[in-house]
Amino acid sequence: MWPEIEALKAQAVAARTYVWKNLGQFGDDGYDLCATPRCQVYKGLPAEHPLSDRAIRVTRGMILRYGGKPISALYTATCGGHTEDAVEIFPEEDAPYLK
Repeated sequence: MWPEIEALKAQAVAARTYVWKNLGQFGDDGYDLCATPRCQVYKGLPAEHPLSDRAIRVTRGMILRYGGKPISALYTATCGGHTEDAVEIFPEEDAPYLK
């Protein structure tokens, strides 16, 4: 996405929304999210970049909502260039905004 600031801003909002929607997912284990593909992967400080940091700052506090609640902001790095209704991949994700 470099150096497309608008794409980075959209990604920042989607990632933040994912976090809000999934806070407490691993509460029994003492943390909210993992750093694996299951939780969308976070590579830590070494992976941060000034342009993505800017996108994060500019969109601070913004999340996507449907019916007043954070959406399930599903995204993947391995879609093979294709899209599909989320319910076809994740049967529990039958939301109108994921078509």
